[in-house]
Amino acid sequence: MLHSVVTKQQGQSADGQYVCRVRLYIVVPLALLILPAVVEFVWLVRANVELNSAAARAAEVAKVGGTPDQLRASLSVSCDRIDWRRVTFRISRQSADDLTHGSTAWRVLGVSGPQNDAMPGEQIRVEVGYSHQLLVGHLSGFFLGADESNQIPLEARAEVLRR
Repeated sequence: MLHSVVTKQQGQSADGQYVCRVRLYIVVPLALLILPAVVEFVWLVRANVELNSAAARAAEVAKVGGTPDQLRASLSVSCDRIDWRRVTFRISRQSADDLTHGSTAWRVLGVSGPQNDAMPGEQIRVEVGYSHQLLVGHLSGFFLGADESNQIPLEARAEVLRR
């Protein structure tokens, strides 16, 4: 009787090990597929936050009369983790149209002396684009919507009124 109890416990132990192995064989590959996508998503969110922060800082510089060159310098200084070779930006201004009670078309922000050429009360828009390169693009690019070069386009925009 004692021998049969020991045998059953050993048999149950072997079945338990089998179940653990099956679970391990299912969970580990799924984790290896999901983990790179989670890491990529975290890096993507971080880049998007930095890009939005840089656009807001550049808009603040434009609000007090900063020139387009000063805005570009503030963009590059505020984000040290972004590869600035893949960044595009457009800085434009728009004024109110008194005749139609609307707004004029957006125009490129220029320079007038030591400041930008926007008049007080005009709206200034800073648009920043960035092509985020995925680290493990072939594994997670499908889930995150990457293009064929494993890059995801990010965009940020900030608008302020010129003082």
